[in-house]
Amino acid sequence: MGLTLDSVARVVSRFLAVGFVLAGMGRVHATLQVDFDDNDAGIVTQPGFTSATQAGGPIAAPFGQGGSISLSFASDGSIDDRDRGAMNVAQPLGDVGRDFIFGNRNAGATRLDVVLADLAAGNYTFTGYYHDNNGSSPFDIDIDANTGSGFADATTVARSFGTNPAGGIASTTFGFDANGVNSVVLRHVAETNGHLINGFELAANPLPALNVDIGLNNHDVQPGFFSFERGSAAGADDETQRFLTDFGNDGTVDVTLTNANVFRDRATSGNPVGGAFGDLAESFFAHQDELTLTLSNLVAGDYRITTYHHDSQTDHDIIGVRITDADRDMADLGLSLDPTTGTSPLSIATFDLLFRSDGINDVQLQFFEQTAPGSIILNGFTLERIDTVPEPATAILALLGGGMLLARRRRACRTE
Repeated sequence: MGLTLDSVARVVSRFLAVGFVLAGMGRVHATLQVDFDDNDAGIVTQPGFTSATQAGGPIAAPFGQGGSISLSFASDGSIDDRDRGAMNVAQPLGDVGRDFIFGNRNAGATRLDVVLADLAAGNYTFTGYYHDNNGSSPFDIDIDANTGSGFADATTVARSFGTNPAGGIASTTFGFDANGVNSVVLRHVAETNGHLINGFELAANPLPALNVDIGLNNHDVQPGFFSFERGSAAGADDETQRFLTDFGNDGTVDVTLTNANVFRDRATSGNPVGGAFGDLAESFFAHQDELTLTLSNLVAGDYRITTYHHDSQTDHDIIGVRITDADRDMADLGLSLDPTTGTSPLSIATFDLLFRSDGINDVQLQFFEQTAPGSIILNGFTLERIDTVPEPATAILALLGGGMLLARRRRACRTE
């Protein structure tokens, strides 16, 4: 059977259909949809949404630390809920709009805080819904967000009302960065009546690179980096934190430090570091003799990791690194690195390493002392995927070009 231009076109059309499906599968952008329900009026939940009441609790989410986030509510007065009954069937979010949770102004509440805990470090988009069937006019609800360093204005929304609002139930959308440690508090303050919210959607926005700055809770985080941190200078040997990234199998990667029982922030001890990477260089994890960095849930592919090693206060001995990846098992890479020191370094010491993930097993980097025993320090790292997957359009053009060339050669053979 000859390969004709028509047959090439049929193959290309099939490839196009498959190619764009695969393109859509390449990155995971998980979204959590939550409907706030009245817990004593018969729960009616919006299809596709997860029900939550004012009792709060854990909610399954791939971008939660450990696979779930924790939802709770707080106020300086009474918190209550209401179910206003069914909305018009034409309303696509009628079950969201029918009931809500609110800070009761008549019982002393001046606000309602929606608290989201155990989020993986990364960027998120929040969409909140604000409606009351029994209302007679719109009023503004101001929303402030606290991600760990104080409240900042997020947005203002005009609450909708009635059983069939012309524009649907009111909503507002804004973004925030979670640091992976502190809870995110979304404070709602209404200009009149109750400080209410009907529910929300929370979308994770994985990034194409992972930049991690290690340090104590509330340390100065390097701009463009997310923090891996804990609250005390000494503690458990193992620390794990989840981060949003495009190259996680479900849009997240778990980072674990083993034998990391010492944390230091030199900025708090009078030795801050200047320069472009000063915030990164002034804090670190450390351990005597060995320290292991584990990356879990990476998609299959080739990666580059740059690790940072600097102490502004103490000079450290030379360190080496072993690696376990898809091709090696605790292989000594034969590299040596002398960590930098000082408060005004011209540069900071780095390992720049390549590895391959099989998409199933963990990748581990083990840093160790090569000379006299001493502390291994790690300030943070930058991880990026370096292999490229051809875009569907590029692959289609290659297939089309190859098919046309083959068809042309077949025609030429028949005319000889």
